[in-house]
Amino acid sequence: MYYYNSYVEVDCEKFRNNIQSIRADLGPETAVIPVLKCDAYGLGAVTLAREIALGPGAGLMAVAQVGEAITLRESGIACDLLVLAGVPEAHIAPAVTHSIQLACYSVPQLRQIAGQARLQNRRAGIQLKIETGLNRLGVRPGDELALWIAAFKQQRDVDLCGVYAHFIDAEIPGSPLAHQQLALYQQALSQLDAAGIPVPLRHICNSGASEWYRDAFLDAARIGRRLYMDAPANPRTAGTPAAVSEIASWRAQVVSLRTLAIGETTGYDEAFRATRPTTVAVVSAGYGDGLDERLGPARAPVLVGDGHEAHYLAVCMDQSVLDVTGIPCRVGDEVTFYGHTSAGAFLCAQRIAATIGHEGVYLTTRLGNRVQRVYRGQMG
Repeated sequence: MYYYNSYVEVDCEKFRNNIQSIRADLGPETAVIPVLKCDAYGLGAVTLAREIALGPGAGLMAVAQVGEAITLRESGIACDLLVLAGVPEAHIAPAVTHSIQLACYSVPQLRQIAGQARLQNRRAGIQLKIETGLNRLGVRPGDELALWIAAFKQQRDVDLCGVYAHFIDAEIPGSPLAHQQLALYQQALSQLDAAGIPVPLRHICNSGASEWYRDAFLDAARIGRRLYMDAPANPRTAGTPAAVSEIASWRAQVVSLRTLAIGETTGYDEAFRATRPTTVAVVSAGYGDGLDERLGPARAPVLVGDGHEAHYLAVCMDQSVLDVTGIPCRVGDEVTFYGHTSAGAFLCAQRIAATIGHEGVYLTTRLGNRVQRVYRGQMG
């Protein structure tokens, strides 16, 4: 990979297949809104957005920040784009200029968006965020929504493109909170309907809910994690309906080997002390590239060579150290942090993330700019 110490290989064919599998599972009445925030969870938003745009059924895509949406626009992505998260006031004007839909979550913000639309002699697209319990952004059903409706009816430069909410714990099948949140969201929809405000697009499902909560599918589902990998618990068997494949494989190399005698240490602050003769491999990537330092204390697994399972001992900024005792290992051997080895062995990102109390896309979003992105199977 030229001068990069590690690279992440992204399988675009698997990515496209995941989208089709999810669409088939959701059914023809529910659209997929691909979520490409945080540079498509670290895997390259521009490239993956182009894969979506070149495929069938491309529609609305979602990101978290106006800058992310503008990057997609300037890269030739012409479809509707939605910013899901909070927007600093200074970012409203460029969003309107680039025809980017904004989450709308208060009366003052609604007026700011409308003011920018008037200044630019444009129409601004918004999607109303309903607060149902997460308590980050949104308008609560009832009195708050009544005030928002009154303010919206006074605007002439703003188009309501959709109404959405976000679940708290929909990764838990059958979650009572999810049922309560859907009820509150439906209350808001009824309030808008009673006020004579049509809602073109209704969506509340995230990836977790899309795997079980069929009553909440509605017009669309926002799919982030599920585009890139399966659920942390109860993943579907490859090839079965609604199954998705992990699309990213992060690889580096062994750059040094040595044997520690009993009592010798490796890593900062003596992260590991040998209680037996221990063969250690130094690998060409560390936390400056995106590896989490907690993988060392967790003794998380990692694959060496064609698929031999080793374990972390320490993660430093530029290098990490593995225990490869008893494993056939040479300088130059491939190391796979997660995903598939070049020989086809597999180490699930969800398994690695679980060792530090997280989920797999947390690992991909940490990938730094020193990690080369390599794309296989692109359409364009």
